[in-house]
Amino acid sequence: AAGAAKNRETIRPYFVLLFSAAFAVYLFIEVQYRYSYLLMPALIIMLSDGLEVFASKTKDGKNEAEKRGKGSKAAAGAYR
Repeated sequence: AAGAAKNRETIRPYFVLLFSAAFAVYLFIEVQYRYSYLLMPALIIMLSDGLEVFASKTKDGKNEAEKRGKGSKAAAGAYR
């Protein structure tokens, strides 16, 4: 059971990326709206999960940069 949970966590970012890409393609090429009203809320919900994963990874990266002194606070002081 523990291996299955670990495998899910490994696959989850790729699954989220797949649905995020599908949503992006959907936004650019979909022209027949009458067939897509049911699918749109599900894609938006899945995209929000992908954005959450992306934001957490971005936030972790910023925290590491700030620990090294290269964060936004250091940059703001350099430009004043």
